[in-house]
Amino acid sequence: MNPYWPYSDIVVHESGHFFAGLVDEYSNPYPGYTPVEAPNATQRTNRNEIPWRAWIEPSTPLPTPNDGSWADVVGLFEGAQYQATGWYRPKFDCKMRTLGMPFCEVCREQIIRAIYARVRPWDGVEPASSVISWTSAAPVRFRLDLVQPRQSPLAVEWKTNGVGVPGAAGPELELSPEALGNGTHTVEVWVRDPTPWVRTDPEGRLRATRSWQVQISIPELRLVDPEFLPDGRWRFTVLGTAGGSLVLEMSTDLRTWQSLATNAPWSGRWDYTNTPPPGSSRAFYRAVRQP
Repeated sequence: MNPYWPYSDIVVHESGHFFAGLVDEYSNPYPGYTPVEAPNATQRTNRNEIPWRAWIEPSTPLPTPNDGSWADVVGLFEGAQYQATGWYRPKFDCKMRTLGMPFCEVCREQIIRAIYARVRPWDGVEPASSVISWTSAAPVRFRLDLVQPRQSPLAVEWKTNGVGVPGAAGPELELSPEALGNGTHTVEVWVRDPTPWVRTDPEGRLRATRSWQVQISIPELRLVDPEFLPDGRWRFTVLGTAGGSLVLEMSTDLRTWQSLATNAPWSGRWDYTNTPPPGSSRAFYRAVRQP
């Protein structure tokens, strides 16, 4: 243990080992140590085979000259895992090589991937159950308790039955059961961390999804068998599976509705004979469910 550095910095360095699988980037020999391929150390010199190739600019020479003039770029610097030659590290200097230095871009990327391998981007979801039975005309609501990173906000996408919901990019979604229709539907939410600190995510750790199976069974009503009576009245039948009670309403302009009658309890059929509105030979009728 180096006595000249604060314990906190040593702990951060060591966390790179046990938490993110990073290896030491020292060049001085350590007898008996066997180097291995790691996120921040490699023997490969072919640009297309280097684990951190996404961070290397096309103009950076490989291997990269091992001097301070290249200290600001990610490249292929010889000396890592207690080997002076034959093994390479991503940056001229990094916390995995020198205490007091920050993690380089490659090590930081690996730490972020390691975090997402252990946690999800939300603390909780609503509804908690992944299977929902819905029999009300009230909206179905979904919500994520997101854990927002400081560096960049999470990207959210909602889908119903595999199709994206336009304009739905926040942690909450409200759906009309009547718009979905009776039957079984799938609601999904996809959350992604778009941080520029991660350029490669082969295992998809920065993406998470949650899905719900929603069974919609809302009441269905229809007016059938209208009949014009000799005295100017209409007779018709309301059929359906409303549950609770029904209110029959009338309108002469489809904007203002007047309650005519209430049927409770609902038995699945209502035979109704109307009274014509005064001064009008035309009227519209509808049956409305009551909670």
